[in-house]
Amino acid sequence: IEAIYERSSSLSAPAVKDFVSQLCHVSNLEIS
Repeated sequence: IEAIYERSSSLSAPAVKDFVSQLCHVSNLEIS
């Protein structure tokens, strides 16, 4: 179970990073 969790988390890490960067970009546009 831990191996599957680590594998899925490692795969989703880039997606989460991209999502967070897009979210910050949108918030910066809304603030300014």
